[in-house]
Amino acid sequence: MPAFNSFRLIRALINAASSISSAAVTSLRFRASAQHSLRVHTLLLFILLMATRPALALDGKKNMDQYGHDTWTSQNGLPGEAVYQILQTSDGYLWLRTSVGLVRFDGVRFVLVNPTVGDQKVNEPVKAICIGADGDLLVRTVSRTLVYTKGRFSDYLPPGPITDGDIRNIFESKEHGLFIGSDAQIDLIQGGRSTTLRTATSWVDGFIQDQSGTVWIGALSGLFTYRDGKLSPYVVRRGSFPVVTLFEDHLNVLWVGTLNGLFRFVGGRPEPERVTQGPVTDQIGAVLEDRQGNLWVTTNGSGLFRNAGGKWSSFNTLGGLADNNVLSLYEDREGSIWVGTASGLERFRDTKLTPLTAKDGLTADGTSTVLQGHDGSIYVFAQRGGLARIKNGIVRQFTATQGMGSNFGGSLYEAKDGSVWIGTTAGLTRLKDDELANYTGDGHLSKFYISAISEDDEGLIVTTSESNIWRFNDGRHHRGPDPSERRRTHQLHRRRPPQ
Repeated sequence: MPAFNSFRLIRALINAASSISSAAVTSLRFRASAQHSLRVHTLLLFILLMATRPALALDGKKNMDQYGHDTWTSQNGLPGEAVYQILQTSDGYLWLRTSVGLVRFDGVRFVLVNPTVGDQKVNEPVKAICIGADGDLLVRTVSRTLVYTKGRFSDYLPPGPITDGDIRNIFESKEHGLFIGSDAQIDLIQGGRSTTLRTATSWVDGFIQDQSGTVWIGALSGLFTYRDGKLSPYVVRRGSFPVVTLFEDHLNVLWVGTLNGLFRFVGGRPEPERVTQGPVTDQIGAVLEDRQGNLWVTTNGSGLFRNAGGKWSSFNTLGGLADNNVLSLYEDREGSIWVGTASGLERFRDTKLTPLTAKDGLTADGTSTVLQGHDGSIYVFAQRGGLARIKNGIVRQFTATQGMGSNFGGSLYEAKDGSVWIGTTAGLTRLKDDELANYTGDGHLSKFYISAISEDDEGLIVTTSESNIWRFNDGRHHRGPDPSERRRTHQLHRRRPPQ
């Protein structure tokens, strides 16, 4: 059956059975009711995005750690560890070449695939995969080139091994020429004939065909071009140019990943230009441009990089990546980015929930209270950090440094006049027209934790950890109504009579 076309439905049914709502191979770890003032004792604040249709690409305005992030390793079903290649076929399946062979993934289950042709198993290890000129999956073993169509494998070319080396990658040109890169040479199979184009190449991993029809080939011994039946070295002035991967973006810029950084050919200039920001000196593993024009780059040792709107950012093991040795990249038809590392498979996807942390302007990660103002502003109080206001996409902080009584506290309330009241360990603080004013209630309110704030027609109402209710007017406090039971109050709500 079509795999990823029904992927969301399959996963939704599974999640419904386990009472967990999610979108496509993920689990939703945040649950909260929509309230005017919401206490969330967690390290992340989630704000609901209003988009309802599936994303066709990742939002480049988000930080990389704001995407939904899923990881599969050998511990939760992935056959093998290292994921060297990732592809998707027209039936929706993902195909992986891992450290144990060829793997098919339908979004729920991994299957280790041992190709058979007719009734005979192909008893050779899978060395490389690619999407052919006709859109079908091509699989290269030691001596055979197979094609996967309509759920079956068959021989695509006459069997026969290459003359030297261990196969590392394959690529089929628009003219149906199959290039084979090994750790020793470059071969071409076309028209039923196999030709060794060059020997002593060292590792050959990069292939791309540009808009003019030229096939570019990257090897540790340098860069080559193939056109009109002729392979030619591409000489660069910098001398040694050990190429690992090649990619052409939508502007026809050729990106070259090498053992010592990222380069590109721009403006028709014959000499590649070094990219001086981002993964400057790292060994590059793969390069990909997503549908929004964001550039993704993998490295061997420094994790994953992304260039969005001219700004580089990175994601590594400190943020949750399984391994900083990143080997492969792929964008699926839903716009998710799949990442293969030395330790497993990972996916980055857009979600309706966007996590915000101190990196996004909050005063700290440990948020305690969230309040939505009448003008749409979001106020977030973080323990040890103070208050942050999110308005029109701009975050502004209000902390003890700016004049707030204390960075410890948590209760928030917006009064009828638009003032925002903050209960801190130093008393009450009022935020009005971006100005802060502190009130201690003759020192009494600074002695106790202010647990809740509200108001009625007579003015502000404050409850404290001493289990008392106080009225607060004109900077002074006095005893309010006695609670029916001496218990700490955490929320106050005014019930209005029906109209």
